[in-house]
Amino acid sequence: MNEHLVASTFLYFTEAIVFGVLSFLLWQFYRGSGQQYVKLWLFSLAALCLSQLVAAMQSITALASETSLTQVVLESIRQASYFCFITFWLVGLYAVVSKNRLSVKQRSLFFILAAGVGIALTLICAFAPSHVYDRFFMRETLPAFLFFLCCSGAAISLFRTQPSHFSNKIMMWLSGVFAIRFFAFSTLSTPWLDEIWFQYISSFLMYFDVGFHAVLGFGMLIWMQGAERNAAATAMSKVQYLGEHDVLTGSLNREQVIEKMPALMASATQCDKNLCVFLIDIKHIKFVNDTYGL
Repeated sequence: MNEHLVASTFLYFTEAIVFGVLSFLLWQFYRGSGQQYVKLWLFSLAALCLSQLVAAMQSITALASETSLTQVVLESIRQASYFCFITFWLVGLYAVVSKNRLSVKQRSLFFILAAGVGIALTLICAFAPSHVYDRFFMRETLPAFLFFLCCSGAAISLFRTQPSHFSNKIMMWLSGVFAIRFFAFSTLSTPWLDEIWFQYISSFLMYFDVGFHAVLGFGMLIWMQGAERNAAATAMSKVQYLGEHDVLTGSLNREQVIEKMPALMASATQCDKNLCVFLIDIKHIKFVNDTYGL
């Protein structure tokens, strides 16, 4: 038992360090890009880092009663921070896919809602020693089902998003796997909580979550790298287009007309067709441009 507690404590502390480093990387990326979804994912990973730190502290104080004030406070912080992790991860996905910016009021509302739900579920039956199953349902089963609904919705939304990029597919599959994990846990924990094999599954899920959280964090970095490449390619395409076309009318500019004219003349000669060039002199065009132009 003590070896298991030491191992879980070390595991949670290690994961907290990893997500602290990832949060720092996202902070540096946000300083350079200023993208709001990066800021939301920064909050998400910071909340996950806090959740793992609290989980490590819970492992250290595991011998204390679940109904003690210390354990209730730690569990409230862990639940609130994990709810914030899931919420800001999904809100960040919504922001980047829909290209909508959230106001400070909206972000604050999401934080209050996520933290409030996590704390409320923890405090139900928190100080009742005999309500062990009720506490487990409120702290583990019900949150897992809520996370399943959110993650499955995110996976479906990403599946329907066009165009589908490589980073988009990564997040879609991660959301789907996370949804399956939460659905399986919420379904199995209700009727078979006391079974020995379910205890083994719970231990396996602890290690699964450690690996999956790390993959999700690096998936965020891959998404941001892909978004940067896409933005650079879009900017280069726009510069190339503006270099060949008139900004106001969208027609080819003088240099492009002169460059393409020999090829058009040769093609007309080969096809035994006539080629006409119209030179139109519009009177008072300056007045029209000044009045109706961009």
